[in-house]
Amino acid sequence: MKKTGILFIAAVLFFLVMVTARAEIRIKVSGQYTAQMSLAVVKFEDKGRTKPQMANGMTTLLQDDLLISGFFTPVANRKFIADAEAVDRRTGKIHLKEWSAINASVVVKSNYIFSGDTVTIECRAILVDRGKQVYLKKYRDKATRWRRMIHTMADEIVFALTGEKGLARTNIAFSSTRDGKKKIYTMDAGGHDWKRLNSGKGLALYPDWTPDGMSLAYTSYSYGLPWIFLDNLITGKRKVISRQPGLNAYPAISPDGRWVAFSLSKDGNVEIYKMRIDGTDLTRLTRTHTKVNDCSPTWSPDGRKIAFTSDRRGSPQIYVMNADGGSPRRLTVEGGYNTSPDWSPRGDLIAYASRIKGNFEICTINIRTGEVTRLTKNRDNDEDPSWAPDGRHLVYSSKRSGRTNLFVLDIANPRPIQITRGKDCFSPAWGPYGSR
Repeated sequence: MKKTGILFIAAVLFFLVMVTARAEIRIKVSGQYTAQMSLAVVKFEDKGRTKPQMANGMTTLLQDDLLISGFFTPVANRKFIADAEAVDRRTGKIHLKEWSAINASVVVKSNYIFSGDTVTIECRAILVDRGKQVYLKKYRDKATRWRRMIHTMADEIVFALTGEKGLARTNIAFSSTRDGKKKIYTMDAGGHDWKRLNSGKGLALYPDWTPDGMSLAYTSYSYGLPWIFLDNLITGKRKVISRQPGLNAYPAISPDGRWVAFSLSKDGNVEIYKMRIDGTDLTRLTRTHTKVNDCSPTWSPDGRKIAFTSDRRGSPQIYVMNADGGSPRRLTVEGGYNTSPDWSPRGDLIAYASRIKGNFEICTINIRTGEVTRLTKNRDNDEDPSWAPDGRHLVYSSKRSGRTNLFVLDIANPRPIQITRGKDCFSPAWGPYGSR
């Protein structure tokens, strides 16, 4: 959700004259891995024998939804899963020893029947070591809503096994060159079901969600200069909410949905401002000297604080101030280049990108103690972290696959999962629960 702001400012030098600074950094690696359950998702069975071509897509979607939760690792050999399932179908009962032999901790079995314009999907989940069925449910809805049904199944399975909310019914907004120029898209948390916003001509960058998940604010060059727009995803209505002279960028909507913090350069250097979401009551929050950049604001969950990136002391660092602009203090003290802050919904951590030995990595800092935890260790750049609404997962961009794609990790088990492939994807923003 928050951006590598100083880097973006450098990218718009063609439009505005700005200066950035960089330096080297060293941060210790910390954090503990926790155990995950080994997951076997059986290929969906077409009970109606009318649409067998749907089975693979349904299976992939359900598995991806479950893996994004961070609680599972997949049984990689699909043939082992198929062989164990063949024994169960032949005998009409579940053979726990067969599933245990392929090291499956959880087995998920599903079937479907299409009838006219409706589909019925049945799903159950079994804990192998206990021989216990922990989930069984049947769903019926319009055939066009089968994706929604599987997202619901995944979230309910996660809750049944862990007591935690699943993320399958959340959305991620991001910018991508999929159709040429950078435009704003949304997709589900597993990387499926892309939808492009009608964000006009020119580049569109750096989306941020309203708390109800119904609208997105973003920076767009539709009229040749970087202005901030607000799009209603339900009605399709699009409006400009800031078109001050110079740079209008990095919108961050407050937790109550009433305010947006962002960066303006109308008075010379780049400063943090806030205004009401309707574009009124513009207030300047930071005041620094010439050639200093203050950007990438992010709100605390209670709306009382704003963290942001500033190079006021020579290199980009993370600062925190009151939401009215008072009492700014430097938060990051380790490293010479820290940027792209995003405040956890739980309030305890801020995620950010930190340059370590020439590459950006994803780190978190504890607001109270100042403890830094490095989450990624990669020879390519990992940037622009954005928290999921559970405060446990992050989505971020990375070049580790050759192009810039999006990855998700669980901070308790920081093993990245790639969710986009192909065209470059940037500046992700994870939406709230109910953002679909």
